[in-house]
Amino acid sequence: MRKSKIRGTKRKLRIIERHLSDRSQHFPNDFYAGVYNFKLPANQQFIAALNQKGQKIVSNYLMECAMNLKKKKPSAAYKIAVLLFPENFWRSELIIFEDEAVYRDFFDRHKHGQVWREMKNQADSFVSIHWMQKMYEEVIDDDVQQQQTFICYIER
Repeated sequence: MRKSKIRGTKRKLRIIERHLSDRSQHFPNDFYAGVYNFKLPANQQFIAALNQKGQKIVSNYLMECAMNLKKKKPSAAYKIAVLLFPENFWRSELIIFEDEAVYRDFFDRHKHGQVWREMKNQADSFVSIHWMQKMYEEVIDDDVQQQQTFICYIER
């Protein structure tokens, strides 16, 4: 199936960049159950229609936002992670954990109905000394079993 052209792509990408940079101006202080997250500030239809170049631009925006927040952390106890879902890019998000215990509990997904398996890393341009890349496979077992992979960038 051929994708149609998206109108106003550059403008919408600038709006996403502006929203993300506004949200990374100050370190958040309102955590729910030890977690603060924000998803992409755009509708699902636009994000799903982006080509690979557009997705890379949005990924860069999320990583820049994470790097800005890392500089503004009040203490080392906070952990920042960026989750990128290549197959369903709209689910990509930036997550801040209040402490190490919440962080470990979040990534412990070996529960009935949902399992996250760590996969072998593949090289990517985002990996640096400050960020660690992990690749996971998510398996959700409802009536029909669903599988998808995602990439997680976690601060070291």
